[in-house]
Amino acid sequence: MDRPARPLTRGELLGGLSGRRASTALFAIESQTARLALEAQHATAPAICEDMVATQERAFLSALAAGRRVAVAPPIQQLERFAPLWSHLVPPDAVTRADLAGRLADKYRFRRRDVPALAAALRLDDPAVATAFERRHGRGLEMIFVDSLPVRDRVRWRWTRLAALVEDLPPFWSAFSLTLTQTVGAGVLALPIALAGVGPLPGLALLAVLGLVNVATAAAVAEAFARTGTVRWGGAYFGRVVSQYLGWFAGVVLSLMLSALAVVALIAYYVGLSTTLTASTGVPSTVWVVGVFAVTLVFVWRDRLDATVATALLVGGINIVIVLVSVTAGAAQPHDSQPDLRRRAVRRRPTVRSGIVDLVFGVVLLAFFGHTAVGNGARVVLRRDPSGRALVRGTTAAMMTALALYAVWSVAVGGAVGARRLAAESGTALVPMAEVVGPAVLALGSVFVVLAMGMAAVQFSIGLHFQATEVLATDSAAARLGAYVPLIAVFALVQWLLLTGRESFTGALSLIGTVTAPVLAGVVPVLLIAAARHRGDYVPTVVAPGMGRPVVRGGVYAIFLAAVVAHGAVIWQAPAARVAALGTAAVLVVVTCWTARAGAFVPCATVEVRRDRELGRVRVRLTDTGRPGRTTAQIEQGGDTRRLVLDGGLNLPEGTSTVAIDLAGLDARELQVWSHEVDATGTSAAQAADALLSRADGDVALDLAEGRVTVALGAGGAPGPVLAVDVGVSARRGPGDGRSQR
Repeated sequence: MDRPARPLTRGELLGGLSGRRASTALFAIESQTARLALEAQHATAPAICEDMVATQERAFLSALAAGRRVAVAPPIQQLERFAPLWSHLVPPDAVTRADLAGRLADKYRFRRRDVPALAAALRLDDPAVATAFERRHGRGLEMIFVDSLPVRDRVRWRWTRLAALVEDLPPFWSAFSLTLTQTVGAGVLALPIALAGVGPLPGLALLAVLGLVNVATAAAVAEAFARTGTVRWGGAYFGRVVSQYLGWFAGVVLSLMLSALAVVALIAYYVGLSTTLTASTGVPSTVWVVGVFAVTLVFVWRDRLDATVATALLVGGINIVIVLVSVTAGAAQPHDSQPDLRRRAVRRRPTVRSGIVDLVFGVVLLAFFGHTAVGNGARVVLRRDPSGRALVRGTTAAMMTALALYAVWSVAVGGAVGARRLAAESGTALVPMAEVVGPAVLALGSVFVVLAMGMAAVQFSIGLHFQATEVLATDSAAARLGAYVPLIAVFALVQWLLLTGRESFTGALSLIGTVTAPVLAGVVPVLLIAAARHRGDYVPTVVAPGMGRPVVRGGVYAIFLAAVVAHGAVIWQAPAARVAALGTAAVLVVVTCWTARAGAFVPCATVEVRRDRELGRVRVRLTDTGRPGRTTAQIEQGGDTRRLVLDGGLNLPEGTSTVAIDLAGLDARELQVWSHEVDATGTSAAQAADALLSRADGDVALDLAEGRVTVALGAGGAPGPVLAVDVGVSARRGPGDGRSQR
């Protein structure tokens, strides 16, 4: 006869419950860490990869919502790096925290000195945790730590600490560093060649004028991003912000321009990298192109883009140091020290005529093109400085620094090499520079081109492959192979150019810079800042200097449009180039007219209802046509009614069920209501709410199922518009939140 089962003791019951809670907590912590690591990997992705980034992040969030575990557990280094952002997921009781520490020790190996943030998140210094751990495991808490690690793990920990040091720079320096390091790239190697036919003083004047215009437009992009709620809370990139303010048509044009930029820039990078490495090693440039193409295919096959802030700053910093060293070497060479080299016969002429305006406009604009980089770093900076001051000032300072660096570099190279030799170069300025200064420049230059052009080529290739995949929109074997056709076509074209002697690094950059930069770095930023100042969600404390004046915005717009028209009508002689320039001018006009007709500049007020999930707080913010709104709000709290002053923002008292905002007297003609919930990591999710707009012509029920809606408000000063929003926590559940919201 079977003996009756022994009843579970209280300790066994609690132990099993604690174990399940620890397992659940570990799943949540690893999932949160993996999501944060995925965002970090995409922090500096180029604009052409934005759709790919969004797709990967949506797929990850969908997997989490379905309860699926992350495919690969995040390494312990990432758990330590993001510990402050997942610490709220740790259960409060000591027993579960002790079990969680044990499970981490079973899965990972780490030393105590490597995990101070993790130890703080688990509160391992709490005597209660140590006691609970000893009771559960029969050993002291110190057993979860190891005394030594393999060399590979020690290297990973050093890199993690370095990355944390770099990424935790003050907000101003983060904005400055990200903008500067992602602006100063391969384009700097074409500047001396483009300016060779102009002369020192005219060249510096052109560089200064176009540079200052780009400083203004980059600062305008920074301000527009600081005004945009989806950047602060949703991680929106350049393309999404453009579509939000300027409409879907502007977004399509932006995508096409970015694709064209990627294709031609990829051609230029293949040429520049291969010719520089050929001069350095003697290996034929066609062989180097094959090698670069093979490397890009490996990254495309992996379909992975690691563009962290730390990586971008490290690579960009190395590149800038190399440029500065080359400047110093060039400045040490007097202009007359190598007259024989300046009289040396030219091997071949570049395919694009090196005149005063043939090359300089496009090359200079492309060299200053860091506007999408501003968007990449905006969320990182705004999380730590919501005022927008650091983002705008850091961006402006970085672009001014780039202008000074370009001026010194161009003078140093032009003075050392001479205009005639530079104008004859089909590759980068490093090759003629090495003839004067010595092979050390080529050695450093080879590192530069591999880091700057090589990484850019990989990123552009991944972006083009993803876009081709999206266009084909099928999962057949033929479609998967077809997605590689653009990359193969670029590779074949570059090989043909090299074999026939038609390659021109500077010419390619000039062509694509003239066609795309006026749109991406000129007109779009001007339209973006105009729309953001009429319809932005937030008001930064610092704005882009001068860009608030319509005459300044109009002048910048006119410069870009006139220059493109001049290229198409007068400067360029090749029919295809002229058509491209005139087509770009037409696009500029059409985008402007379409944007205006779509209502991008109609004054709009924004009412934001933001719920903080962790603090249990609701904040209401009013922005009126780009300025802080001031009005009165009536709240219902526990059956009582109170009237409060709403001056920009207002934290609603606990227990508030409804807030009614008086909108009379606003300058806006439209009203945007935005309801969302923010978690501990600063990530926003749309929060449905009931809202009613009472106008003189009747009441309008607003559908906030998607979290955001825009409605006509009426003429400024019209009597009676009142917005009533149900801010009581609803019965709906947010993503990943199992708690009832009511």
